[in-house]
Amino acid sequence: MRYSEKGVSNALPFLIGNILKIFILMVCFFIVSGCSCKKEEVTYTKSQMIAMLQNIVPEAKFKLGESLTDIIPCADYGAGCISVHRIEVNKLVMVAVEFAGRDYAYRAAKRLYAYNYNNWVLDDVVGEPYLEALVKQAFDAKLVGEPPPEPVKK
Repeated sequence: MRYSEKGVSNALPFLIGNILKIFILMVCFFIVSGCSCKKEEVTYTKSQMIAMLQNIVPEAKFKLGESLTDIIPCADYGAGCISVHRIEVNKLVMVAVEFAGRDYAYRAAKRLYAYNYNNWVLDDVVGEPYLEALVKQAFDAKLVGEPPPEPVKK
């Protein structure tokens, strides 16, 4: 079977149109399937957190409680709390609280007006410029929540 010039020129737009439609459908499929996947939640362990901090300040370390009354209970931080640690950096102490997930940590940080990094809350940092700069640099932590109201002077 032979095609005339006219037949080939009429078939070309038809082929290009169909190829374009198939391409658009494939792109839409990949966009929809890529967006519908649930992203895996990244959580960090105690050793990973101290390692990230020690990359900036090698002398950073966990500070052990000196007595039983020195222990901070998880109940102070709310639902999802796994453990509470004190971290000493150049004689300054901050509290690092590990949570079961990112949402728990964010809610606790917002309630406390503290720094949040994934599944961790970094407390007792606000108001200490050195610690604030350090947690931003080491963890890219974000301060969440509203500052407490100023006390009324009498």
